[in-house]
Amino acid sequence: MDSGDEDKDDDVLATVLICLASGAHLTHQHFAVLATANRAFRKAVSRAKPFVTNVTLRLNQTQDLPYVIDAIATCKVIDARYSGLGAGGMRVLAKAATSQEAFEHLTSLNISTNVIGDDGVRAIANAVQAGALRNLSKLTMRENQISADGGRAIAQVARWERLTELDVAENNLGDEGARVFAKAAKAGAFPKLRYMNLSSNNVTSSGVKALADESKRGAFALDY
Repeated sequence: MDSGDEDKDDDVLATVLICLASGAHLTHQHFAVLATANRAFRKAVSRAKPFVTNVTLRLNQTQDLPYVIDAIATCKVIDARYSGLGAGGMRVLAKAATSQEAFEHLTSLNISTNVIGDDGVRAIANAVQAGALRNLSKLTMRENQISADGGRAIAQVARWERLTELDVAENNLGDEGARVFAKAAKAGAFPKLRYMNLSSNNVTSSGVKALADESKRGAFALDY
């Protein structure tokens, strides 16, 4: 690699670190360069980590994730909407959370519009059940092709200890999913929940009633 290429990589690395520190957008173009400057990036990230708290990611493919996990492991807020993560991306994130103890400071995660499906939800739920993501208070998973099976995976976690907001709007949960959440709320799975959004999920009056009864009992607001 000639000095011109090294200077170009250094410029991109500097841009990425500035983005991380300021909470600005990181795009696929940044990570394409990081693939060839991985060692320098990791060294720079190790120095920048204490300053990285909020980050917005816009990736094009799951293959980008290995280059970003180290950088965002200590973040408090991650917005990864429209990043094409799929269920595979969720498994990568969940594995990092459980085996590498990443994301222990994470309080807000937005993974909307990533086509994660029920398998992706299951990966996240299993991580929480294993004791990871223990500080998560806001989880947003809008428009992800989640059905009642995905809702069941969320509900089967014994306790979402700090979860105050759950947004699963624009999915396919239906009445069955609503009843699953109602049963979980009654069993104490969401002790600190203050807001749940189930709008645009094909929930009829039957499902709404089941969940509304629990929302009154649990004192959390409900959108449907």
